[in-house]
Amino acid sequence: MKTQHSLISPSNFERRMLCPGSLNAEKDLPEQTSTYAQVGTMLHERTALYIEYLNTRIDKKLPWYSGLFEEDKNAVQEAGDYFNELKDVEDTVVLYEAHEKKYPLAFIYPDMKGTVDSVLLLRNIKTKELFLHVIDYKFGKGVAVDAFENYQLLMYAMGVIWSTELSNLTGRYSPAAYIVNMHIVQPYIRNSTWEIKDTELLKFMDSSARGKYQKKVSLCYEPDAPRIASKKACQFCKAKSTCPALAKFVPDTKTKIGELSDSEIANIYENKDLIAMYLKAIEEHIKGKLEQGSFMSYMLKPKLSNRKWKHDAHGYLINILGDDAFETSKKLITITKAEKALGKEVISGLTIREEGENEIVKITDKSKELFKTFNND
Repeated sequence: MKTQHSLISPSNFERRMLCPGSLNAEKDLPEQTSTYAQVGTMLHERTALYIEYLNTRIDKKLPWYSGLFEEDKNAVQEAGDYFNELKDVEDTVVLYEAHEKKYPLAFIYPDMKGTVDSVLLLRNIKTKELFLHVIDYKFGKGVAVDAFENYQLLMYAMGVIWSTELSNLTGRYSPAAYIVNMHIVQPYIRNSTWEIKDTELLKFMDSSARGKYQKKVSLCYEPDAPRIASKKACQFCKAKSTCPALAKFVPDTKTKIGELSDSEIANIYENKDLIAMYLKAIEEHIKGKLEQGSFMSYMLKPKLSNRKWKHDAHGYLINILGDDAFETSKKLITITKAEKALGKEVISGLTIREEGENEIVKITDKSKELFKTFNND
């Protein structure tokens, strides 16, 4: 099971390298969590159980599929099958396999370590080549992650290669002894692989490269470590709302667009992603204030989804409208069309609006809001 991220870990390593000041900025902030993160952690655990089942054909006390929705079950199977297919290579034997295992990275910084989702080491029985596979499963549905030059995967691979466990097994103590394949497996989006060997491998993992990583990490612990805003550095940083480096990208609201040069306008446009990140961080900051108490003349209200049919609307509409209850695609007619045929009062009993996450709303008339809240209590 994945635990709370440390100040320097493979998962935040690239952020620390791109923005050394992010460490001091984030160190005292609470760990952020969400339902999505909890589901992701659970699916990682189920993937490990599923792979164990593929190896033994025996379910533990908790079967890997227990309580999973169909789409999550399919995602776990896709992730586990991806790993298992890596083992099915002609003329190779499996030397080592591990899942959800922690490896030390003290050669980068004391007490640094990383938990790798899956590791597989194969040896070609003819050429004696060693193929190391390092896999990171990601169950998010929004952001595609690439394996190419992915520093989280690089740290994982280095931790595995320099582990006592692997070196004792192979008798190899240099990254050049391996052909390293790093994988990002994203069942809901796409998969990505990066293979490195020979000179390219040494470029990222030899003593010179390790020295650069150590130097950068040491800089992170300096009290005046620089804050450097970029899309990659800021994306998952918890300190966006208080970041002066990021705030500099937000245009001066006192300046009219007609007073800007074309190059100034282009600069704003080219940094639109950073500006959007900053504004989103401000929104989350205000939400946090409102969840804890109040913030000026704003309040939180749950978003309402578009109306949709209740489960029993299908049969009712067929009984009343017959074939007219369907569009040409054999889908149920729209709610607006149904209202024209049967009236709003009838249809209101057949539809529902679900509440989503809270959104920030400005209170225009406090007395009305107070009265409404009082009556709802």
